[in-house]
Amino acid sequence: MIRIRMSRFLTSITALLMSSACGPGKPAMKTLPVWTLQEAWRVGGEAEGPHSFDANFGLGMLPGDTLVHFDYQDERFHLLDRNGSPVRSFGRKGAGPGDLSDGMGFVVTRSGVIVVNDRGNQRLSRFDASGTALGSVPLPPRFTMGVRWDARLLDDGRLLERYATIVDSLSHDTVVWVDHARLWSADLTSSEELNTGSCMVSPRPAGGHTIRMLTAGGSVVARMLPIPYSGAWFATAVDPAGFVWGQPARDSAELRKFPIGQCTASATLPLSADTPTIPQTVRDSAHEVLARVAAAGGGALPNDLNLPDRYPPFFTLHVDDQHRLWVQKFGAAGQQVVDVFDSTGQAIARVDSFPLNARGPLLFRGGRIYGFVTDPDGIKYLVALDIVR
Repeated sequence: MIRIRMSRFLTSITALLMSSACGPGKPAMKTLPVWTLQEAWRVGGEAEGPHSFDANFGLGMLPGDTLVHFDYQDERFHLLDRNGSPVRSFGRKGAGPGDLSDGMGFVVTRSGVIVVNDRGNQRLSRFDASGTALGSVPLPPRFTMGVRWDARLLDDGRLLERYATIVDSLSHDTVVWVDHARLWSADLTSSEELNTGSCMVSPRPAGGHTIRMLTAGGSVVARMLPIPYSGAWFATAVDPAGFVWGQPARDSAELRKFPIGQCTASATLPLSADTPTIPQTVRDSAHEVLARVAAAGGGALPNDLNLPDRYPPFFTLHVDDQHRLWVQKFGAAGQQVVDVFDSTGQAIARVDSFPLNARGPLLFRGGRIYGFVTDPDGIKYLVALDIVR
């Protein structure tokens, strides 16, 4: 399965500032406190090793503020201190105990155990901070077909993992997205599949803007390429308190908060119904980017391809370590802007410019955000931003 680096698709965009996402009785966005993000440090630019992030799948933190990231091409974990300096690296390719194959991401438990989706070996593998293998747990076969994997450790120690998978329908010549979610016990000895037809799974990407890239000759091998302003692979965000924020239906004008495994919303957050029009220059640029990617993969875009003419109501969703919801949108000058809500859906702040890659992993810890940026030359950096109120 080809992995596409979504950060390379992002193009410069311009649009009107999106309308407030606040509902009746909530403070107007213009009266909210403005938070700014101040860069503390950045590292990167190396071809390989701890400061190479081109093949990154995941970002986490061990007890004591040690950062962890995973290189899926080398199947290696790299540990960095709070200032981004290398601490140690471990991991190797293979099928034996302690080996990894086609790793899809990881989470870090409160005790400092690293749990990695070892997809090629059809298991969840565990390591301590020194790199010592602590055993593994078999994965159900159907959960090895995911092209994207997202997992979050809940406050009670359970692990919620979600897979984005592709099913190609030959008879209807369409590609169908299917999400799966599984909830593991804290000790990983048991798990249950959550109903894929329930509110646990939201439409993806946010706003439903996707296209199909056809290979040369109309081959049944297909790719789904989100356009640069289409949102994340998962249009939901997991709150470790045991909830999921998500869009209840395609093109819905609101976000809802659901207890995990249930479909009765505990909070509702209205979205802006008047989303900005996408300038023609931005649509043309996106078409050119997708055409180059298609050509590089040996395929071509459909001749009658029509890109959306309006931005989606939100870009990505993230829940921080204080259970606040960060809703990313598109701003007037093409930047990512953020509305911040508390756990009940009340607006509490806004961020006028969010420089990190919204599709990449974000880590919120102690008033700081860690994430990735890509410079004009395509070089990827890990950046630490302090939240200044």
